[in-house]
Amino acid sequence: LGSANLVGSFFSAFPVTGGTYRTAVNAGAGAQTPLAGAYSACIMLLPIFLPQMLYYVPKPCLAAIIIVSALPLVDCQLALMLWKVKKEDFCVWVVSFICTLFVGVSEGLLIGAAVSWVLVVRASARPTEAILGRVPGTRFYKDTKDVPELEVFDKVLVWRYDARLYFVNAEHFSDTFLAHLGKHQPSFVVLCADGMNDIDGSGLQVLADIVGLLEEKKVFLALAGVHTKVMKVMQLHGLFEKLGSEHFFMDVDSAVRHCIAQDPACYVQPAEAAGIGQDPSVVTTELQEGLVLQDATGVVEWGCQKRSVQTFPDSFV
Repeated sequence: LGSANLVGSFFSAFPVTGGTYRTAVNAGAGAQTPLAGAYSACIMLLPIFLPQMLYYVPKPCLAAIIIVSALPLVDCQLALMLWKVKKEDFCVWVVSFICTLFVGVSEGLLIGAAVSWVLVVRASARPTEAILGRVPGTRFYKDTKDVPELEVFDKVLVWRYDARLYFVNAEHFSDTFLAHLGKHQPSFVVLCADGMNDIDGSGLQVLADIVGLLEEKKVFLALAGVHTKVMKVMQLHGLFEKLGSEHFFMDVDSAVRHCIAQDPACYVQPAEAAGIGQDPSVVTTELQEGLVLQDATGVVEWGCQKRSVQTFPDSFV
């Protein structure tokens, strides 16, 4: 149809289009090839020559044919799947369906796209964030809300932000971080930047303000898993030079080890404590057996194995 309208436009031809319901009727009748359109055209000639054949057929019967043929176009299985998987997508499906049914196809698509855009902006403005804890006996860190058995370190706040940092969520980033900072009162903050794949000017300004605040409070900030793209922007801004390469680490575990090496009074505790120690004597033994202060060579002994603290050199990027 598009090609026919394109060619016909050079000859002042009337634009043609195809109806969704007529397509549904053909599909319901078992049409397999475009030849079905020729048969439909022949049938449509009958009312011209024999109008009395369809004169007494009531309009509800014709409407019933269209409704029955259009019902297979409604994918109810998809709606049930969206309801089980994600309620927001189901709401978009319902809004698009109702608007298409009662307003029009074009209007329904536009309204559905607009609702989807609003949900995307809302999710981007308030992304997920989590306080992380260590899986006992490993180097892995998970959300303390999902796994209560995780271990956290007193005076060390490990925080992850799961979105790019830009003008839409910069205020949310700052408010959430300050709330955690006021609640836990840490001496060390480890910012897990694995999910922060981009940053803009507003995000840089917020991050620079946080860096200045932590310097005033004498709180050590460690950034773990910073993407190369974000690192380059920090270097251009001057934030990388302001912090220094000793504040950047390859992963969260390396950053936490570095923090604990500076203050062995930090002890392991269950995540349910939410930053408040329960029995320091139990974990102090673990620290005395498996952790010593960082020496001049930058080596930390952990679990009777010596590991170098991983930091970014000045020429990292």
